[in-house]
Amino acid sequence: LLVLIGAPLLVSSSNSGAEIAATSNVIWTDPLWADDGTGQMPLGNGDVTASVWVSETTGDLRVLLGKSDVFDENSQPVKVGVLRVSFDPPLWSSSAPTPAPIPDPGALTRFHANPGLIGTQSAQFKSPPGFQCSSIDACPQESAVLCDSIPNCMGFSLNKEVSPWNLAPELFTVPQPDTKKPGPGWTHWQRVQPAPPTPHNDRYEQTLDVANATVIIKTTNLTVQIYVNATSPSIRISALPAPHIPAFSVKATLEPYRKHQRTTLGRQFCYPRYEQPDTVVMNPPSSGTLENAVVWYHWNGQYGNATYFNDTMVGQNMPLDHPDLPDMFFHRAFGGAIFGSGLTRNASDATVVFGTGLTTLDLSVVLHVEQVDDISQWMTGLSDRTESSATLPVADEIQAHRREWASVWNRSYVAITSTSDSANAKAVTDHCNWDRFLSIAQGRSSFAPIKFNGQAYNCNNTGKGWDARDWGAGYWWQNTRQPYYNSLAEGDIDMIHSMFDFYLRMLPYVEERTKRQFENTSTPLSAGALYEETCTQFGLYNQGDWGCGSPTRKYGASSNTYIRFHFTGSLELSLMILDDWIWNGDLNALKRYLPIPVAVVEGYRQRFPNRDAAGKIDMWPAQALETWQCPDPTSRLSCPTNPSTDISGMQAVLSRLIKLPANIVTPDQIEGWAALLKDLPPIPTGGGKILPASKYFGRPHNSENTELYPVHPFRVYMNGKPDLEIAQETYRQRPHPCNDGWCQDVIDAAMLNLTDEAKTQVTQRANAGPAAGFRFRGFAAHYQDYEPSLDHFAFMRTAVNYMLLNPIEDSAQRILVFPTFPTNSWDVEFKLHGPLSTTIEASCKGGELEYLRVDPPNRLAEVTILNCKQ
Repeated sequence: LLVLIGAPLLVSSSNSGAEIAATSNVIWTDPLWADDGTGQMPLGNGDVTASVWVSETTGDLRVLLGKSDVFDENSQPVKVGVLRVSFDPPLWSSSAPTPAPIPDPGALTRFHANPGLIGTQSAQFKSPPGFQCSSIDACPQESAVLCDSIPNCMGFSLNKEVSPWNLAPELFTVPQPDTKKPGPGWTHWQRVQPAPPTPHNDRYEQTLDVANATVIIKTTNLTVQIYVNATSPSIRISALPAPHIPAFSVKATLEPYRKHQRTTLGRQFCYPRYEQPDTVVMNPPSSGTLENAVVWYHWNGQYGNATYFNDTMVGQNMPLDHPDLPDMFFHRAFGGAIFGSGLTRNASDATVVFGTGLTTLDLSVVLHVEQVDDISQWMTGLSDRTESSATLPVADEIQAHRREWASVWNRSYVAITSTSDSANAKAVTDHCNWDRFLSIAQGRSSFAPIKFNGQAYNCNNTGKGWDARDWGAGYWWQNTRQPYYNSLAEGDIDMIHSMFDFYLRMLPYVEERTKRQFENTSTPLSAGALYEETCTQFGLYNQGDWGCGSPTRKYGASSNTYIRFHFTGSLELSLMILDDWIWNGDLNALKRYLPIPVAVVEGYRQRFPNRDAAGKIDMWPAQALETWQCPDPTSRLSCPTNPSTDISGMQAVLSRLIKLPANIVTPDQIEGWAALLKDLPPIPTGGGKILPASKYFGRPHNSENTELYPVHPFRVYMNGKPDLEIAQETYRQRPHPCNDGWCQDVIDAAMLNLTDEAKTQVTQRANAGPAAGFRFRGFAAHYQDYEPSLDHFAFMRTAVNYMLLNPIEDSAQRILVFPTFPTNSWDVEFKLHGPLSTTIEASCKGGELEYLRVDPPNRLAEVTILNCKQ
């Protein structure tokens, strides 16, 4: 109990972050799913990833192997390989009967009827062949029983007013408000409680142990454990037999799938591009671990030097011989080794290692990526990694792996419960846990940011291959950024730094590209960096976005008008770097990453040198994201002037730059930034709301609410700051209401003191079903990206964090706790981080503060509790 003496006494949560994560473990009692990867459980260590499932037809363990720095000669992110592990006895027998669903006469009580909803058409799946309701009146109950018996079914729709009446329901995985009103007679039933568990099959249980980042498969005969080592680039598969099984056999097979052919990957290539096959090493080194290992590699440029990098550089008037702009793809080699104690490489098939009469299995897959002049150098690097992995005792490695993940989970957590709304509270908690798990598993120490379009867990769901994804290899800032907006609040500094490193490596390319892009315009740039919205791994436009066959373009205008002058992400990235300094005070990190915001601000300064009649910067020709474009850069009636996106971004960045320590920046820099801040035009407003720009014309080309960028991401308006009402009115009048994918409404509501709206939208997102065809509910649907998409649950998680902890960003760096959290219906305990290295742990139950802990304690005076009685 909390004893109040002036302020809440400091007590701790009874649960650790790892224990809270474990409440979201996933258990399946059969592997009955397609063999295309959609039935996977995801694993990863922040760099290496694994998609794990068991084939329902063969009982084999399947694993897609990924690594964040793997790119082929066409700059495409691809899998390192595909692994099949066959056991005898098998993990699953397709001939084994599975328990039938138990009919439930009360199934309809788990569904809520709403005539104003209809299931999302993209998530519809058909009723079983031959299913028909017995009568109109019985159809709702019979449809509910049917929905309960089908994995992932979350709702159904019926139309009882059409003639002839349809005797079968439409079933859905994602019941949400549709963009169109339901037709006459339609009623939708949406699940309000989780589906009852499938009756247990004592022959099979597969668990995603979220807390320990491990997949465990228990069958009648074997127990198998798979994890990606948290401390090295390797995947470990172990197995033990049941007491009644004296021994077992195993066969591990690499399944090469790349071949010499015109690639179907990528987007907007100007010239035909070809992928090359992998090489399986027929004669690995005759000593050491590799002697009995499957070894394979892919070496970019092995068949010539026609890399995508060269073509793109030449196509945008960039120098190929610049010492600071190397080709990061040429001779990049990636691959690995598969080996294990008691396993032998097949003499006639170098893709196989096998073992018989085993009483235990310890199988390792070690991955290695290196840019080398000779493949023997890569082989040496792989050998060093495999020897290191082989000499580490398995028990020690497992303990180190678990300690590392326990440390990660104890950085932060959110656990929501409720007596009146338990299903929704559970759904939000699960998706907070799952989405953070996916972010850490892919982004903690990655070479490149998490891919928004399929993440590292894209698979063969479309039948186009293991590496297929919409939108190609490029990095869309708006789609990529959101998981990293959670990093500071959740204490995942290693993750946000890995993203900073990616853009820091890119900086020299962006500086040179920016200079050459505008060198033949009326406002040439001698310095500065403008990161374009959509870029390659080396900071250039994708070929088709820039324009094929046109190394220089008039007015510096790329051919793709959606991203022509869209550089707003530069300001977001800069603000995140400065936020990292304010939150964590890491002087070395500030010194390392400060060149990015310095270069970005200089790019904006030189890009807009002109002043208007009032002496303010004239931001023209510009654009506001992808929505308000600039078709004709010569016409004031064609391009926006003074977009609120970039004005608020410059305000946010400059106001922080001028406060940097004097030993980091010079007086001249501070003076210049202060003058630039003073010359910024005001954020345009009118009619009691924020406007997209002071002048804008034509029609919107996308559905971004650009006028709300001064809320998120630039935080000029938010809880605790002046003029909140104008931002709230802007939200109410937003032209594009939206609550899926990268739409920001859910975050805006959380930041603008709209508690009921925030709860509703968070709940809607949490109840969205998984990506079409996928089994793991933590994978979001396609939406604007590609399944499993990155943004949908990451945006939800950001909103939850703001509902719980809202920095005011004043001179004292005060913090609001529970500012928009619905304490009247949800209980919560959380641990999150704020500015000045502040950690806050708190719990509000029944609308009353149960405990509050602030570290360091001297920051307690700057913490204000709202919406929770003290």
